[in-house]
Amino acid sequence: MNQNRWKRISRWALIAILLLSLAGYVAERINRGIVMRPVRKLANEIGITISFPKLTAEEKTEARAMAKAWKRECLEKYPILKMDSHPVPDEENGFLMLYQLDQGPRITEEFQQFLSEWRYDDGQKLNTETAKRLVKEHAEYVAHIEHISSLNQRSSTNMPDGYVGFISARGSKQAAELFMLQASLAADKGAGNEALHYFTLIGNLSDHFLRIETPFLLSETVAIIVELSRQEFAIKQVLPKLGPSSDLQSWRSEFASLNYLSPQRFATILKGEWNTSAEYMTFPLLAMADKEGSLSDGKGCAMAYAAWIAEQALKMNTASSWSDIEEEDLEARFKLLPTEQESMMSILSTGISSWARGIQRSARASALNLAVLDLLILERAKGSFAVTDTQQITLDPITGEPFIFDPRTRTLRSPDTVGITFDVEPVTLPW
Repeated sequence: MNQNRWKRISRWALIAILLLSLAGYVAERINRGIVMRPVRKLANEIGITISFPKLTAEEKTEARAMAKAWKRECLEKYPILKMDSHPVPDEENGFLMLYQLDQGPRITEEFQQFLSEWRYDDGQKLNTETAKRLVKEHAEYVAHIEHISSLNQRSSTNMPDGYVGFISARGSKQAAELFMLQASLAADKGAGNEALHYFTLIGNLSDHFLRIETPFLLSETVAIIVELSRQEFAIKQVLPKLGPSSDLQSWRSEFASLNYLSPQRFATILKGEWNTSAEYMTFPLLAMADKEGSLSDGKGCAMAYAAWIAEQALKMNTASSWSDIEEEDLEARFKLLPTEQESMMSILSTGISSWARGIQRSARASALNLAVLDLLILERAKGSFAVTDTQQITLDPITGEPFIFDPRTRTLRSPDTVGITFDVEPVTLPW
C-alpha cells in the first residue's frame, strides 16, 4: 500500500517537473511573466528552484516603456510628487559638468594625495612651496574646476545616456579641497577677499547639487559634506589667520547658504529621490521583474512606493519644525501591505529615517557655525557681549532654543536636550 502511494507521489512529482520544464521552455520562447508567475508558485510549493527566462531586447524595451507609464500614472494620482524641470544648455550646466568631471583634465597621484591629506597633517604647517608648485603644474585642471564652479546654472534634466541617478562624490570633494587649499594660501598673505572668493566657488559647487530640479539623497549628501567642511575649515584655519578685521558680514552670507535644512527641504529631497529612482532605477527594475515573472505585481509595488513618498512629503511640508516629526515604526506599517509590497518597501525605505536624523544633525551644525559668525559680528558692534546675547543670534533649528556660550573658553555649543542623539561638537570662536 505504502509502495503504491510512493509510486503515485513519484509519478505526480515527475509530471510536475515535466510540466514545469515545458512551461519554462514556453516561457523562454514567449518571455511573459503571465506564464512564469504560476510556474514560480507551483515550483515554490513543491520545493523546486527554477531559473527565470532572460528577456529579449524587445521585451526590455517594453518593460522600460511600462515603467515610464507607471511613473506617469503615479504623478497623476499623487501630484505632490511632480517637480518642474528647467533644462539649460550643456555648456552652462554645472551639474552635468560635475557628472562628467572624469572626462576633463586629470591630476597626478601626487596632487591627489596632497589634496586628500594636507588639512589633516597632525596640525603641521602647510608646505606652501609644494602646494604652490602643484597648483602651478595643474593649471589646466585648476582652470577647469574654477570654470565649473563659476557657472550659475545647473539642471538634472536631459542627462546623457548612461546616467542612472548616480554621481561620484570624489571629484567634487577633491575640487573643494583645491579651493580650500587656495583659500589657505590667500589667508597666509592676508588676502581676505581672495580667500572669500575661493569659499564662494565652493558654495557654488555645492549649489550644483542642491539646486537641481530633482535633488536626491546622494547629491544632497555630497553637498552637505562639502558645505560643512568649508564652514569648519573657515572657522578653524582661515578666519584665525585673517583676524578681527575680516569682512564678517560677507563670510556670514556664505555660511547662511546651507541654513535651510528644514522638513520642507527634506520633502523636496524625498520627491527628488523618488523621481530619480522611478526614472532610472526602481521602476525599470520592477518592470523587468514583472515582465519575467519574478514579481507577481510590479505595478502594485511601484504604486505603494509612490504612495508612501507622497505621504512623507506631505507630512514634511506641513511641519513647522523638526520637533513636529515623529519617527514612524515602518516595520509595523509595511506589514499591512501585501507580501511583495512589504518586502519591496522594506528595501526602498532602508536608511530614510537615519538620513532624516542626519540632515537634522547637519542643520544643527550649520546653524551653530552661523551663530559663531553672529557672535563675532555682535561683539564687533558692541565691543563685548553677554552670555544672554545668544538669544539675539541664530537659534538651534532642532529645539528653537539659543546656543550656549562659554565666555571662559569662547566656545559655543548646542542646548541641552532630552532624547536628541544627534549632538554636534562645540565650536571655538576663531579669536
